[in-house]
Amino acid sequence: MLATGQSLDLQVLQQRLGYIPAFLQAKGTLGYKMLSVANADFIEPFRGNDAYGDLLDGFDIAGQLKGRHPVNQSLYIWSKTALAQLHPAHLRRRCRNGAITGGTPAVFGSYIV
Repeated sequence: MLATGQSLDLQVLQQRLGYIPAFLQAKGTLGYKMLSVANADFIEPFRGNDAYGDLLDGFDIAGQLKGRHPVNQSLYIWSKTALAQLHPAHLRRRCRNGAITGGTPAVFGSYIV
């Protein structure tokens, strides 16, 4: 997914990390596009929330991210957010397809934390 067009406000990422990770910039453009189709009654309770600030509050920025290369910082953030959703969906697909074709599903070991 590439960031194209207008985006949600990502300044908190720039301020706290010193850069904006590309995958979060892409999510910001997707979020901006989704706002155009969302009902105003749904959006109103969330107005004024700082979603990206709340996201960053969940990370130990001083202990895990400071002093590391931006690529490593981005990989850490991606692994704690996007990867957590990617593997369960992938595993479900593999299990479903394995059952259909008679193959064995992929098994992820405890090394993924």
